[in-house]
Amino acid sequence: MNPLRWLQKLTCSCLILFVLLLLLLVGALTFFLAERAHAQEGEPAGPAYEIVLVSDQSLSMWDCDGVGSDPEQLRVEAVQLFVNYLGADSNSDRFRLGLIHFGGTPKLLAPLTDLADPALRAQLLAVSSDPEPIPWTDQLLALQAARQMLLSSAQPDSRRVIVLLTDGEPVWPDDRPLDAEAYAQELRELAAQLQAEETDLFIVQLTNPNTACNQRVIADWMGVWRELAATTHSGEVYTAVKAGDLLPVYHAIVRDLIVRGTGSVAESSALLEAVPLSPQKPLLVSVPVHTPLTSMTLIVLKQQAATSVEIVGPLGEPLLRNAAAMLVTGQGSRQEVWRFEKPVTGLWRVRLNGEGEVTVWQDRVRPQPTPTAPPTPTLPPTPTPTPTPTPTLIPTLPPTPTVMPTAPPTATPQPAATATLLPTPTTTATFTPQPAATATPAPRPTATGTPALAPVSAEPRTGMPWWSWLLGGTLVAVVAAGGLRAGGRRHARLSGELEVMAAPADVAPFLTTDLAEQRGARFAVGRRGHGQWRLPGWDGDFVLEMDREGRTLLSPRQPLPAAPGARITINGRPVFAATLLNDGDVIGAGVYQIQYRNLLQ
Repeated sequence: MNPLRWLQKLTCSCLILFVLLLLLLVGALTFFLAERAHAQEGEPAGPAYEIVLVSDQSLSMWDCDGVGSDPEQLRVEAVQLFVNYLGADSNSDRFRLGLIHFGGTPKLLAPLTDLADPALRAQLLAVSSDPEPIPWTDQLLALQAARQMLLSSAQPDSRRVIVLLTDGEPVWPDDRPLDAEAYAQELRELAAQLQAEETDLFIVQLTNPNTACNQRVIADWMGVWRELAATTHSGEVYTAVKAGDLLPVYHAIVRDLIVRGTGSVAESSALLEAVPLSPQKPLLVSVPVHTPLTSMTLIVLKQQAATSVEIVGPLGEPLLRNAAAMLVTGQGSRQEVWRFEKPVTGLWRVRLNGEGEVTVWQDRVRPQPTPTAPPTPTLPPTPTPTPTPTPTLIPTLPPTPTVMPTAPPTATPQPAATATLLPTPTTTATFTPQPAATATPAPRPTATGTPALAPVSAEPRTGMPWWSWLLGGTLVAVVAAGGLRAGGRRHARLSGELEVMAAPADVAPFLTTDLAEQRGARFAVGRRGHGQWRLPGWDGDFVLEMDREGRTLLSPRQPLPAAPGARITINGRPVFAATLLNDGDVIGAGVYQIQYRNLLQ
């Protein structure tokens, strides 16, 4: 063959291929931009949460009748748990949080602050850590300040929440006499305004039955607090009998805010409650994950900030902080929050080293189970009447005989099957607030504003514009024709995933490998593999490769008979020659167990 002619044909073919690839890239970019514009038009992003924490810092928190409601300032740790918990959420950019302290007057500590920014979270934790006493108590002024913050700074479509912590009744100097009924009516009017503005009100009442001021609150004001919270769409009153209940109460509120409107179910359990650590021996806490979860959050409360926390996965590997699908907040403080997206099932562990007491909570979020339709009741059969015979007229006879119709038989009705309704799954909460006294709440007032709306779902998509499909189809046809014209044939590439399910304890964890990203028809595994997967401690070697039909084969690469430590199995059966791999097959290589997943096979 003439070399010049061969070079001319090769150059022409390459030029045609280059032009076709360029057209394909232009088409892909057009598709991407059209899809993005269409998604932005038809699927608006969900609204953010704007939260204001309003914390009572009146003198009674430090001293009332010689006994303070919260002298150890556990209310500070409750606020910080709110910040750390929301900051560890994978969608923490949905949340903004503001802080207000109050006594007789409100004091703004922080405006609505983005919790996705670690530096801003650190500032929130700092300003909340050292509260100062504020004389007297005026809950109305504090709630008005929180409402004004939301009106002036919240995003237009946000979901708004106010969490009010108080330990006493309204109190101010003697030269300002308190008209309790008028004050309660102003509070009711404010609650109606919050309802009209779609703002939920949560009230945390910290009581101490040993003091006279708290006894008056239980008798005169608990019913008012319940009425205010019930006026808003999802508001609620929580009662903390002692300061130690504040952390569980705030934990329950923030946990439910995370899953609100997502169609998920949140469950909590205490894995450890105020257990002392031994300085000489680490403490291992078992964390079971029995079923697939949307997310798992571990909250570790420590008496000593220096206590170290390490999470060990089901394969025995320590997990690095802030790795993929994991977020950690509160490192080096008295509370750490670890959040995992779609954790694998198995037995996890928390390893604790240090001194002092520790508490560990586990929050599990799973999708709402799809309700099973009840059986359709079986209707009784419809009775079929006996047809009435038609009388026959005989003209030779003068009288016309009258034939009486035969009565249809009476049908015996059959009992219809009773439809059985499935029970609604019950969510287990970490903390159930108990009222300190039985109080009859006042009738719930009717809000004058627009009622709160249910969670907004995305508008159904109507499909891609017709011109984009036409352009895409044309480009695909051109590329296919150009490929045939060029005479080139693409080589088959491996597809599927490899995931190490078991490995030696001293081996660093393997990441799940997407074979398609390797861009090749062969993938070598073992000690003699060339630049791909090495399995420390295993003496064998095998290769994954494609056959002519596009299937994945496993081919051993060791002398026969193989040494015991180098043998290869598929689903427990020894492999000595090229063997077809199917989706879900488990490859055994010594102590290693590797699962192959490929829905295309």
